[in-house]
Amino acid sequence: MVLRQLFGGSIECKVPEGWRDVSDIRQVPDHQECWQDDQGNLLVIEILDYQTDVTDDQAARYFFQDLAESNGVINPQDVSFAPSDPSPIIAGLPPTAVLCTGSGSQRMSQGRERVPQPSDPIWIHVELCAIRLPTVSTDILITLTSPAASNPQADGNGTKPSLQFQAILASFCIRDWSLFGP
Repeated sequence: MVLRQLFGGSIECKVPEGWRDVSDIRQVPDHQECWQDDQGNLLVIEILDYQTDVTDDQAARYFFQDLAESNGVINPQDVSFAPSDPSPIIAGLPPTAVLCTGSGSQRMSQGRERVPQPSDPIWIHVELCAIRLPTVSTDILITLTSPAASNPQADGNGTKPSLQFQAILASFCIRDWSLFGP
């Protein structure tokens, strides 16, 4: 794992060694940092507006479902999700911060942005952590996705975060709170 400066150095986080910054390959929105390896594993860290209408106990499921919709998953049978327990610990967060975690599977079409006719759908395993920061009206979403041969949830994978995801979360640190405005 290599410590990386994100969002102009305002946030630090360890990224697996050898993973490349996706912004070196294609345009990435300013509110996202994306890192990928050669096997299709993807780490995304997003700064989002705080969702006032979403309760903390529903936040992980809400963001997972929102991601599924963004990925073009239409069939509800192609999505499974379970909250993680226990939640990870991220040092340096204010006492008002809430961590909401979970993992699940989504079956999505490959190449839907590049090819007019989508190819055969693939399963991806998604690990998710929403860091809810109501005092700065921000939700930070950290997701680690991995391609899978079949539905990882059906294969008996539990909801305990992977060691890799735990290491990423343990290294996450907000260095400059002015990133979130005055």
